[in-house]
Amino acid sequence: MYDYRSLLYSLDETIKLSDLKSDLFLADQDVSQVQQYLDQHHITAHIDGGPTYHYKTYHIVSKPYIYYTIGNADLLDRRIIAIVWPRKPSDYAARVLEDMIQELAKYDVVTISGMAEWVDEMVHRLSIQYGIPTIAVLGAWLGQVLRSVRRHLVSEIVDAWGCVYSEFRLKQSATHYTYPQRNRIVAGYADAVVLPEAALKSGSLITADYAHDMNKPLFVTPNSIFTATSQGSNELLQSGQAKAITDIVSRVESLWLMKNNRSWDNAVVWWWVDLTDLERLVYHAIADHNAEVDIAYLMSQTKLNVSELQTIVSMLEIYGIVRQAGVGKYAV
Repeated sequence: MYDYRSLLYSLDETIKLSDLKSDLFLADQDVSQVQQYLDQHHITAHIDGGPTYHYKTYHIVSKPYIYYTIGNADLLDRRIIAIVWPRKPSDYAARVLEDMIQELAKYDVVTISGMAEWVDEMVHRLSIQYGIPTIAVLGAWLGQVLRSVRRHLVSEIVDAWGCVYSEFRLKQSATHYTYPQRNRIVAGYADAVVLPEAALKSGSLITADYAHDMNKPLFVTPNSIFTATSQGSNELLQSGQAKAITDIVSRVESLWLMKNNRSWDNAVVWWWVDLTDLERLVYHAIADHNAEVDIAYLMSQTKLNVSELQTIVSMLEIYGIVRQAGVGKYAV
């Protein structure tokens, strides 16, 4: 059952999101054609506060009030790694990408990227090839892609139990502004962001900026200082905003668990995850208690304030070594 507001927003370009939030719109328009269109193409609309609006969406910078999906939107529940790279990648970056996807196939992960032609598209195609579910985030309305030659890739992604995602209304075409909007979605749902390569002033760096703003782990592959498409990623390393991927196998192991292996060995957690001193302090406060703990307990053990603890616990959750065990409760 669709929410009337999402159907009206999809149909009427004069309706603003602020109108929907304040109920300043006419509630007697016929939206049946929009619903038929969504049903015909198996598109689901998700609205803030609705039953299918994913909880991770609330943590995205400037979260979308409404978004649309085709395929398996439940993938948002899984561990997600974002992979973005330049429009004209080098052979080196292409090799890094394929080696990384092959290694990720051993792990219980989902990839997410922007489905840009010939670029992010390769992330999705390689993921399908190696059996990894993938999420494609569009810089335009789903209908535009479904009318284009790229509809075949949408079908391939969905048939491989993947998901195609857009936050744009029915007649919204791609513009210079919609692609950066898409990049924040890619970074927002990811548990970690990887840039095999990034040029200066590239869209990949926009995604990296969003990842940094949302406290997402960021990793890049170092490359020659003479390679233009790596100047941006090398600068991320130099500034300390990103960590280097020098060994794909060990770096993947530092973020993800092998398929069918969800237990942690606390003795080797530090080899897998590069924690700060404060992250280690909070982790031990949780792990050593051998039971669920709340923020009040962590404050008493660490002498940190609520804001500091919430930020650190969120990072430990992203690393996958701490989990929510109920409302306001945490455990390893």
